[in-house]
Amino acid sequence: VKDAYVALNDMGVEQGGNNIDNIIADAYVKGIAGVNWNEAYSLIKHQADKERLGISYGKPDSSKMYKELGWIPAGKMSTSVSLEYSYNDFCAAQIAKGLGKEDDYKKYLDRSSKWINLWNPDASSDDFKGFISTKRLGGDFIPIDLKKNWGSWKDYFYEGSSWTYSYFVPHQLEKLVALSGGGDMFSKKLQHGFDKNLIDYGNEPAFLAVHAFHYANRTDLASYYTRRLIRENFNLDGCKENDDSGAMSSWFIFSSLGFFPNAGQNIYYLTGGVFPKAVIQLANGKTVKIVSKNTSGKNIYIQSCKINGKAWKQFWFTHDDIKNGGTIEFIMGDKPATK
Repeated sequence: VKDAYVALNDMGVEQGGNNIDNIIADAYVKGIAGVNWNEAYSLIKHQADKERLGISYGKPDSSKMYKELGWIPAGKMSTSVSLEYSYNDFCAAQIAKGLGKEDDYKKYLDRSSKWINLWNPDASSDDFKGFISTKRLGGDFIPIDLKKNWGSWKDYFYEGSSWTYSYFVPHQLEKLVALSGGGDMFSKKLQHGFDKNLIDYGNEPAFLAVHAFHYANRTDLASYYTRRLIRENFNLDGCKENDDSGAMSSWFIFSSLGFFPNAGQNIYYLTGGVFPKAVIQLANGKTVKIVSKNTSGKNIYIQSCKINGKAWKQFWFTHDDIKNGGTIEFIMGDKPATK
């Protein structure tokens, strides 16, 4: 199944992995009604077991190479597609688990860790080590410019650099922090990436990068850089680059409300709202009210949070917490909250 139909056109030119799986998984874990999930799973299983779409490696056997080797050898979009295949497998695993397909669940979950094969602990940029890199068929890494944006449908990353794609591990960010030397080193490197504009927030591959700070126990930095990214990348004329059918706008809206989804999973990350008050009208007629007290251009840090009247200490909440309506209340301040 193709990832999209745009203006009634079958988008046969794929840009990444088999990301329709992520959309189906997102609907499943959020309990969207009216779907025959066994029928949907037959599609998920076919793609996971037979052949995933996505142009890469310059050949039609990229999906087979990914399964056999654990990566797609150096070629067109090979490294970014490998990362996306890993997340596609994780999304497939979530549905398999929910439907009681235990063998499939274990198989896909195990395969979702294959991104680690592309982690090069010796790759270095600006005195920071450890990046997602490109491998040849034989397993050796190719020296590449880690800062280079490789463009569209070219070697080795789609519309992004290694600096950007090194944070695309939506399902195993804890592991990414560990591979990067722990929370302190991880945070320093990620801060450097943002401060030097090495992580491109003018495009979708970077969407989750700022929320990786949460996994280093630095929600304050997630809040700081989210607010800065809003200010630097959006204005009254819109976003700097292509809105891509509303994708960039969706990042802005969620981030301004004060939370952001990890698509394919049942969680939202908290960063604090830009607006003093906002109300979301749900399809079931219920509402979610978001209040951000004291919010301003300086008061960008969460001092405390309540969800549905309950004091909230986690940096995330689930869709279950708001699917039937609810309230999210932030108190904001100009300094990170004391722990």
